[in-house]
Amino acid sequence: AQLQSYAAQHGLDRPLGVQYLDWLWHFVRGDWGMTLVANQEVKPLVMPAFAHTSELAVLTLLWSVPVAIAMGVAVARRRGPIDRAVFVVLTVLAALPEFVVGLAVMIALAVQFQLFPVASTAIGQGTAVEQLQAFVLPSLTLGLGVIPYIWRITRAVVVESLSAPYTRAAVLR
Repeated sequence: AQLQSYAAQHGLDRPLGVQYLDWLWHFVRGDWGMTLVANQEVKPLVMPAFAHTSELAVLTLLWSVPVAIAMGVAVARRRGPIDRAVFVVLTVLAALPEFVVGLAVMIALAVQFQLFPVASTAIGQGTAVEQLQAFVLPSLTLGLGVIPYIWRITRAVVVESLSAPYTRAAVLR
């Protein structure tokens, strides 16, 4: 009886598709619901983390995309042993789970070389340098996960373009 009351109170007795569409409608309108344990609104709890996540994503894209494109173009122009070595390293990097890459980055740069803090509370506070330092390890971890894919696409496009007839004709002129 208690379980049925709870299900009716939270709309869990309705079909799953109806529950999802109802949740989606409320979510889009800004009503993200209440937490079950603390009975607080969810949105004010999530938004500060969302802001930091957005900053991290933008920072990561700002450096990782240009690095991956530059690497793809450079390696595609000079195919040979370097191309194969970079391919192997980046394929292994792409195959590693991000938590393994993050752990390796943290051990190397924060523990061994002590260049960055292992953990930081400077996000949203502290000096600009401290805030930037707080983002370096997470950004590096995310960027190293993205670089192999962008590099592979860039390399393939450049290799194809360099071997196209119009490129050879332009070089001969």
